[in-house]
Amino acid sequence: MGQGRPIRDRYAVRARMYRESRMLVLSRKVGEKILIGDNISVTVVRVGPGVVRLGVEAPQNMTILREEIKADANSSAIQPRPSAI
Repeated sequence: MGQGRPIRDRYAVRARMYRESRMLVLSRKVGEKILIGDNISVTVVRVGPGVVRLGVEAPQNMTILREEIKADANSSAIQPRPSAI
């Protein structure tokens, strides 16, 4: 094999480059997961024209919101429920 870094290290370097701009950009296929920390995973469930369906697995005590729901909750002073999607 080549003399380069192990694959894992190359991905870490790429991830660091995107993190400098505060966003990590990844490509995934249907059924593939992205792991966040030790207890959160995001799975690509379906890809269609103009829409991507994601599945999020996280602890029940963690609040998960779509951005527009959070903005609406903040503007109307409603407290979001845990795991509201």
